[in-house]
Amino acid sequence: MICLAIILGIVASYPLRLSESQDFEDISESLSNLRISGEEIHMIDSTKNVYVNKSHIIATIELGTPALEYEVFLTQNTKFTVALAKSSSHPAGFNVNESSTVVCENTLYLTFLDTSGKKCQDVVKYNNYSANNFTFYVSDSYYDYRKIGSLGLGYWPNHLGTTLMEHLWKNYLIEEPVYAIDLQTMEFTIGKKNPGIYSTHETYTVKSEDYGYIQMAYTGLGGNASDIRNVRLEIELNNIYSPKKYYDSIMLSINSTRNCTSSEDVLYCNCEKKDIDDFPILSFVDKNGSLISISAKNYVSYQSEKCYFYLSSKDYEYWILGRPFFKEYFTIFNPYTSEIEMFRYDETPINSWIYVAIGVTVVIVIAIIVGVIFYLKRSKERDYKRIE
Repeated sequence: MICLAIILGIVASYPLRLSESQDFEDISESLSNLRISGEEIHMIDSTKNVYVNKSHIIATIELGTPALEYEVFLTQNTKFTVALAKSSSHPAGFNVNESSTVVCENTLYLTFLDTSGKKCQDVVKYNNYSANNFTFYVSDSYYDYRKIGSLGLGYWPNHLGTTLMEHLWKNYLIEEPVYAIDLQTMEFTIGKKNPGIYSTHETYTVKSEDYGYIQMAYTGLGGNASDIRNVRLEIELNNIYSPKKYYDSIMLSINSTRNCTSSEDVLYCNCEKKDIDDFPILSFVDKNGSLISISAKNYVSYQSEKCYFYLSSKDYEYWILGRPFFKEYFTIFNPYTSEIEMFRYDETPINSWIYVAIGVTVVIVIAIIVGVIFYLKRSKERDYKRIE
């Protein structure tokens, strides 16, 4: 019986979260051919047309009839979906004449793009979902230096334009108006709020203000908990951008004893891989005391005896947290409610220790009960022997 009690206790202590089902059957794509900081990792599932390159998270949509595949990068800075017009300098662009269903206005000046182009309506597909009569723009030179268009996700519901996600939501094609970035399992998900395996991890929820700003104070090296500033999350940026005074404090601790060089917003220094653990943690706190942090391993990469720091400074006095933040947290955005939910990746689930404690308690209680029963039984046997 004692053995049985121990087995039952161990079973009871096993985290129940492992039996939860995971539903990613909404609009979801595995990210393949991941390339971050020059390091390429080939995913097992390479059949999907979403991947991460050094600068952006890239998705593939389909435009027109017949459907033509077109690559776009994900951006939160706009709600517009934009394709580059097909031309001799951009042969992979979208040719409106090749679609039998496209309807476009005459060429006009697109103020928000600072270039000329056309406003069009056509069928736009993402994965197995179709948005009929969806409005997008075909630009003559938008982001021509990247040779790619954009899929606007937007932070806010009341600004100009309609995102593809909003169009699907308004036409009852998705369950919820949310999207999520998961750089650990390599998934970009639209349409359903589901933290899945991260549901019991350390979590933090905040409401962003206009243009996606969060009010937080930097409390890391050289920080000041009373200095509340705007913090913005941007999935399209590879770097973290800091106000200059904080950047200087952080960099002083890094390059004071190292030979460092700066190039295109990236600082790189001679170092050993083990040095990364000693670099500063970037931590932030809001007015309610909620804390988020970014470890050095997510803003520093190591290659050929050099450490590359994806941390830079701009003239503005607020923070922008790019790709390193999304390597630290699984993040769900709801532009309609302005809610942002963050689930830390590298965290033992909070409830696991609770389950373990309960299991140990169950083992002890059952063992005590079994011991008492065994003691009483032996006592009765001794009493019978005395009577005899």
